[in-house]
Amino acid sequence: MRSERLWTALTAVVVFGAIGTMVFNRWEYGTYNPWSVPLRLQYCNAHFYQDTAGGDDTIVTKAEALADADGKLVPHGTTGLFGQLEVFLPSDLKCPQDPVNDQLDGLMFIEIGGDRFVELTDAD
Repeated sequence: MRSERLWTALTAVVVFGAIGTMVFNRWEYGTYNPWSVPLRLQYCNAHFYQDTAGGDDTIVTKAEALADADGKLVPHGTTGLFGQLEVFLPSDLKCPQDPVNDQLDGLMFIEIGGDRFVELTDAD
């Protein structure tokens, strides 16, 4: 009897923990799967999004990412619920918001393996 209660409680903790992880990941990164590439990120009070309407246009090679970033990508830590994805910013990106006219024009790249990056932008 006591063993059944223990297993029931343990199962409930695991199930609710998994559901909580998925809900938090959806709220923070736009996707339920904590191991997938985020659909959105927040950096420096700006929200970066994948252009999902463009299909595979958001997946670029390293050469394309370097061209979009004016030749230099700077590592900027990791992202994802478990920190499994490396984030790169163009070398000149401090904060993407221009305080004079509040325009957004920043790019962010997430390495997804090999020679592939996902490009996120804060442009509307």
